Amino acid sequence: MKICPRCEQGVILEKVLKFNKQHIFICDECDAIWFDMKNISPTTFIDFSTYMEGFSRTDQWSEFEEE
Repeated sequence: MKICPRCEQGVILEKVLKFNKQHIFICDECDAIWFDMKNISPTTFIDFSTYMEGFSRTDQWSEFEEE
């Protein structure tokens, strides 16, 4: 279990987006995302909402595939 370096409260989870099958790592507290587990730091994240805006998608967790 890896704690989020951005908010220092949430846990980093691996998820897969339904629409493009992209694997991402997301904080369950602040919705910071990363694309590589080795690159997780407080300066390398992007907000989930910002990323999804680029695809005209919502930032809802329903965008993830079911586990």
